Amino acid sequence: MNKTSMRTLKILSYISENRHPVTLKQISKELLIPPSSAHDIITTMLEMEYLQISDQAAKTYLIGLKAFEAGISYIQDIDFVNIAKPYLKEMSEKSRATTFLAVRDRHHIVYLDKVEGGGMVRTTAQLGSSKEMYYTGLGKAILATLPTEEIETMYSGQTLIARTTNTICDLESLKKDLFEIRQRGYAIDDCEGEPSLYCIAAPIRNYGGNVIAAISIANFKEVVCKNGIKEEVRLLTKSAFGISRKLGYTGDDLYYQKQRG
Repeated sequence: MNKTSMRTLKILSYISENRHPVTLKQISKELLIPPSSAHDIITTMLEMEYLQISDQAAKTYLIGLKAFEAGISYIQDIDFVNIAKPYLKEMSEKSRATTFLAVRDRHHIVYLDKVEGGGMVRTTAQLGSSKEMYYTGLGKAILATLPTEEIETMYSGQTLIARTTNTICDLESLKKDLFEIRQRGYAIDDCEGEPSLYCIAAPIRNYGGNVIAAISIANFKEVVCKNGIKEEVRLLTKSAFGISRKLGYTGDDLYYQKQRG
């Protein structure tokens, strides 16, 4: 690779990852680029608006408008279903369970993709079909990212119909469950939507921190009781972060409303 091109990309990456204005001296020292070479590259990047001067007196630099526009263009062109697919496959292969990707549609989740594992797990969920959010792991994973006031508005005065004997059917119990989801970092559907089917789920966030989808692993309850869910939880949360990162999310917590009841 051309040395100047490589240094240019290193400088751009360094400044973007820092998230704080940096000086020429810092860039030169951290990236082992001679000050004169770093200065020439930065001057060009300033002229092309890939960098901007944060403080004229201190001569500190930030990412410029052109770099931001390039990043946004990339993110807006991303097909997150295709990004999620390898993660769904990996989760399914390693857990031998069925994995799902779904999005919210008002009070429902809509299934966009699924991968069936080798454990013969079959569910009633078909691609394009929808289910109420309150009794599914995918739905609760998304609901738990919403403010309590919004949950109350959604379900106040609404009858929550039992799908199984385990379905949560009152608002206070649902709010308590959502609070626990925020604390542990993933949702659980303990045979609440379908008898004998145990699901864990986590939300997907995009570059703006907005929740745009959720993923889940669905397995037989008897398998979960026998093997536990420690490895599946690790797979799930790793995948949720992986997909979110590729969509531009830079936070370190999928539920950053942890203290909200």
